[in-house]
Amino acid sequence: MNKKHTLKKTAALLLGFGIALSGAACGFITTDSDADMEQTVAKVNIAKYVENDDKLNAYASSLSSLIDSGLSTSIPKRDLISYFLSVGYTYVNSYGYTYKQTFEMLMEMLVSRKIVAQYALAYYLADKELGLTAEKCLAFMNAEVQALAEGSRERALLEAHPEVSLLKYFLVEGDTTGDKEKQKPYLQAVYAHKKAINSSIDSMEQSVIEAEEETHDHGEVRTTPTNAGTEKTDYLPADPVKNYKIYTGRNAATDCPDYEAVKGSTTTTRKKAYNNFLANLQANNLIQKGEDTSDFEKIDYYYVELAAQLEQALITKYTEDLNEASYANLTPEYVNRKYEEMLASQQDEYTKDYANFETAVGSISDTSFVLYSPQENFGMVYNILIPFSKTQEKSYNTAKNKGLSEEELFKYREELLKGVQAKDLRDSWFCEHEDENYAYKKDDKWYFFENNLTNTDKYESLKQYAGGYAYQGTVDEAKMEAKSGALGDINWFINEFNTYVGATGAPAQNYGKYYKQDDEDEVDYSGFVYYEGSVDVGTVSLDNYFVKGTKSYETVSKVNELMFAYSTDPGCLNTYLGYTVSPDKTSYVPEFEYAAQAAVKKGAGSYVVCATDYGWHLMYVSYVFPKGEVYGVNGDVNYWKDMAKEESEGTFANMFYEYLKSKISDDTSLAQNGIILEYNNDTCVKLYKDTYKDLLEIQA
Repeated sequence: MNKKHTLKKTAALLLGFGIALSGAACGFITTDSDADMEQTVAKVNIAKYVENDDKLNAYASSLSSLIDSGLSTSIPKRDLISYFLSVGYTYVNSYGYTYKQTFEMLMEMLVSRKIVAQYALAYYLADKELGLTAEKCLAFMNAEVQALAEGSRERALLEAHPEVSLLKYFLVEGDTTGDKEKQKPYLQAVYAHKKAINSSIDSMEQSVIEAEEETHDHGEVRTTPTNAGTEKTDYLPADPVKNYKIYTGRNAATDCPDYEAVKGSTTTTRKKAYNNFLANLQANNLIQKGEDTSDFEKIDYYYVELAAQLEQALITKYTEDLNEASYANLTPEYVNRKYEEMLASQQDEYTKDYANFETAVGSISDTSFVLYSPQENFGMVYNILIPFSKTQEKSYNTAKNKGLSEEELFKYREELLKGVQAKDLRDSWFCEHEDENYAYKKDDKWYFFENNLTNTDKYESLKQYAGGYAYQGTVDEAKMEAKSGALGDINWFINEFNTYVGATGAPAQNYGKYYKQDDEDEVDYSGFVYYEGSVDVGTVSLDNYFVKGTKSYETVSKVNELMFAYSTDPGCLNTYLGYTVSPDKTSYVPEFEYAAQAAVKKGAGSYVVCATDYGWHLMYVSYVFPKGEVYGVNGDVNYWKDMAKEESEGTFANMFYEYLKSKISDDTSLAQNGIILEYNNDTCVKLYKDTYKDLLEIQA
């Protein structure tokens, strides 16, 4: 887990990501004219108030100079409406907010963003090592304008929006050499801006394509692994300024080499989508009347939104830099002390009340740790449920109502279980539409999530998902439709499991034997364990459980993949370690409880197959908690010395370190909230409520 995963969220959670473009609520808000849209709803200028800050007061005049040089202090009505279309509309439609509540909330967010952005400028001016000044910024801005052809549309737009080059100066820390690392924050903001626009047009184009095509039934939607198809937050194309373009259909797709068109896209469908996109913006007076819209990157609205994106990027950079400076305090001694404190607290809590331990294990993750176990034989299992068919289920329910004895009913179920068939459930992962398709062909077989598995520079990796088990059904390649019928009984599935996972095992000797225990009037549920097996996973430890390349990780990744392919139990999908299994009485049905507890006693890598009223269960033991300290730190400071290295990703040391970093990020968010509270006063902020009064009065 690199620092980007921890840091990127902070400013977004605080202020909301920059103003994105949306196709929602076309023509919903009406205004009288372009002039109305340009009216100011608020002004934010903290320069005067910075004079009261002991650390920054020497730079108040420089900040004031930057504001005079082109940093906008005004929030136009257009920004408020645009923000509503991209963010606020969801609050009204999905969360029951009134329009008045929503617009007041958005105003607070826009004002807060202005405050923190201006404060960030003062912060960077005060950093003497960077050497950023108002004078150098002005020279940088002038050079940016002069680099564009005189009389060109781009030059006129940059002159009309000087905040774009002003914010760029601080994002690149004044760099004029093209240093890739220093340019990265600016380039990421430009890429995010263009990508948001393309995504909006993509969505509209998809609707156009679907309207023109015959619709197909892709079966029941199947849950996908976490991060499937997800692009990394810090991904950046080779040249997002020149090569990543906004594709409108009025330009050629070949002129946008880093943009990936939706499947089925044509020049006609793209033009239709782009026209719909423009119509939505024009209906809400977000595009100036009579403006040439043939190139979206050369219209006024593009620069308005780019400035908003750069402003948010500056806040994100400021937040990350604050966090990075604070990480110096995360010494091995400090981390070890925090570990010891958490361990001592859990030892006391779990020893006093075992239920607290069970609850904690249920929410264990890479940010929620269980460091101590009060007893042995407490484990975690993945459950692959191969269910009765609807016909079999109906037949079994009918038998239950016939007054059969317990033994007769178990025998009836046993006969039904012989006919239970496994089915590959990944049909819906095939789709003719590219943005909904996860399948790819390799060596005449179909697999899934090629981007996540092979293009890891751009896409997030899939945790605990091997990706090597081919689809078992049939595929109509012309329509990209898949269908999987009955593949085989439980013996067929066990063979599939053993072959793919590398397990060995044998049928249980007592399967099918129904008998009461000698001294109690209870069923001995060992008779419902059909098969027992195991995989050699070596020594399994939470210290390195999630490190790729270990036997335990590779095995559980394959088990997890088979669970996504075959199991109809959704509760176990995308879980950290699976279901918790206590050695004491549980809430599971008795056959499941017995089998799971028996498997846990044999340790990680073991598995059992048992029968219940739901069908067949294959339970794989992912981890067993030893009694006492779960992680092997034992007060050793040396344990933490390599904790932050990239190659240690997946280790407990690295995860615990990242967890502490996130706590620092939370502290930074609180500090920024303090800045907002301090500067959101009558000296710094002026609201013009009459300007947006009409928005507050909109009725549902």
